[in-house]
Amino acid sequence: MMNKAFARQSSPRYELTNTAEKFEIVVDVPGVKPSDMNVSLENDGQILTLSGKRERKQEGFQYSDEFSQSFTLDRTVDTEKVTANLSNGVLIVSAPKDVKRLEDSVRKIPITQNAHEEPTVAQQALENDATAKKEEVIVETVCR
Repeated sequence: MMNKAFARQSSPRYELTNTAEKFEIVVDVPGVKPSDMNVSLENDGQILTLSGKRERKQEGFQYSDEFSQSFTLDRTVDTEKVTANLSNGVLIVSAPKDVKRLEDSVRKIPITQNAHEEPTVAQQALENDATAKKEEVIVETVCR
């Protein structure tokens, strides 16, 4: 009897929900066991990666399917509260959002009025050009 083996790389169907309150991914992975799945956060919680494999063996036949998908998370996703649940061939990965995290990461720059500053390069060029024109006028007036 001849043994046949098949392997392929695929991307399962998924649905992404990204609202002000939560981040959620629902992935169809029929036939995949929790031990064959991997859910991980990388780059300080900015990248969520889902990967897994499905293997099926029958008499004279072996089938393998691997998948991996990464998602970029916005800063409001509370990565400390990410959950993953696999039930009836559907993986649900979700996390609440915390808008305060975004507010904490924003640095406001104060605006001052009439502050004494050194002139910028553009301002200096304009001033130099204006001074040169004044000198031309003075020289022209004196020479006449």
